[in-house]
Amino acid sequence: MTQSKLQRGLQTRIVRAEDQLTPGFESFSMPVTRASTVVFPDLATMRALDWKNDAQWRYGLHATPTSLALAQRLATIEGGNHALLQPSGLSSISNVYFGLVKAGDDVLIPDNVYSPNRDHGDWLARDFGITVRYYDPMIGAGIADLIQPNTRLIWLEAPGSVTMEVADVPAITAAARARNVVTAIDNTWSAGLGFRPFDHGVDISVQALTKYQSGGGDVLMGATITVDRELHLKLKAARMRMGIGVSSDDCSLILRSLPTMQLRFEQHDRAALGLAKWLKTRPEIFSGVAPGAIRLSGP
Repeated sequence: MTQSKLQRGLQTRIVRAEDQLTPGFESFSMPVTRASTVVFPDLATMRALDWKNDAQWRYGLHATPTSLALAQRLATIEGGNHALLQPSGLSSISNVYFGLVKAGDDVLIPDNVYSPNRDHGDWLARDFGITVRYYDPMIGAGIADLIQPNTRLIWLEAPGSVTMEVADVPAITAAARARNVVTAIDNTWSAGLGFRPFDHGVDISVQALTKYQSGGGDVLMGATITVDRELHLKLKAARMRMGIGVSSDDCSLILRSLPTMQLRFEQHDRAALGLAKWLKTRPEIFSGVAPGAIRLSGP
């Protein structure tokens, strides 16, 4: 990491990114590049392309300068090195499954998982010969007892969808790493701001960009974010084979919203905490609950 990057905070890097995808042109907003067909100067250049190189343009489905700029900024927010865009959060979950598991493999999913992920797991078990098991999200290091020789993927959520349990992520990822099992977390709740999964041993972070990153309730998109390049390439190959792509126009809308994401996230936190404190005073909400049994912290 260069000294200049060390001196720039996260909010600055979101607003004023390091990417220079269009040399000779720079503005506060990223230009929208629409492309299906990509033009090459000659046949030799086209044939020399390497699909593993994110900086080489091959086909608009896979990347444009606009979509790659968004991917790079999402990786920055999350603390990762690579990001791939998908047309929804569920599509990102699918990308992880089809990039990493096959018939005969075993997957562990927390029992409080996002319900479409559970449906996806049930479908894989029913039609694709993959073993899917659901575990207590509060199991912590005890998950080591559930890992089998054919376990390839462990999902996490912290907090879990709807029921909001917070798993012991470091304990689960440590057990997984000891057995060379990949971990993936649906980190949509935190938007990469409230929780940094790579600091706690997670291999893949999945985001539904439809929420905080979009901000306007008018864009569907998802992302898979990684630190490890080889893992990134497995997911990238699967995305390419499934024909998954996103619109540059949608990418531009999210790029427009990213600079205000941290402000919106912090305001949501303040408003939710204020509401929770008010609800705590209401007898119709907490009647029968012992005083002090519910603790709320925060500014």
